[in-house]
Amino acid sequence: MRCWAWSGQLLWWGTAYVMASQLGRTGPLPDGFYGDLFAQQGRVILLVVFTGLLGFGIANLVRNTGAALGVGFVYFAVVENAVRIFRSSWQEWLLTDNAAALVLDGGSRIFIYGEAFVDERGAFVDSGRELVLTNLHGGLVLGIATAVLVGLGVVLFARRDLH
Repeated sequence: MRCWAWSGQLLWWGTAYVMASQLGRTGPLPDGFYGDLFAQQGRVILLVVFTGLLGFGIANLVRNTGAALGVGFVYFAVVENAVRIFRSSWQEWLLTDNAAALVLDGGSRIFIYGEAFVDERGAFVDSGRELVLTNLHGGLVLGIATAVLVGLGVVLFARRDLH
């Protein structure tokens, strides 16, 4: 497996060099380039691990691949959108926003909509606020959701299948 990771990295470096040379940008890289690159790659790998474990946890709970896909669809297409519409203050706990916060350098910004009204001058005013979700916040929310789902699956598996 390690061989595939290094060969993928070398392929990326070669492709990046070819693209940069076509644009005439083959000079020295900015300071901290590789540190930022490896940090980004580490966060993406962490997201892949969380996503795989979340998928396993759902499949373990429902014991059916089709049902697991249905649960994922309902969560991402229905539940998250309903929360954004009816309870926007809960938005900082949604999986998609926290996945973005985990992967993006410095986290991500979301806008929590508040009570909207028209003031005395006829201008539309929203009493919402902007919130910064950090990489740590995104990782913790995804990690806790993953641990709860996999833990629940392990407990139910032990009760259901090992007795």
